Amino acid sequence: MDAFEREFARYTGIKRCLALSSGTAAVHLALRCLGVALGSVTPSV
Repeated sequence: MDAFEREFARYTGIKRCLALSSGTAAVHLALRCLGVALGSVTPSV
């Protein structure tokens, strides 16, 4: 996984990237990074 993340970061020209197991995991991480507390109501589409 580390090699994939490094290569993807190099390919896209960004400093770092993080590969996750699902889109749900990515949204969960993004919300936590933005400071949205666990249990908060968030819109879904």
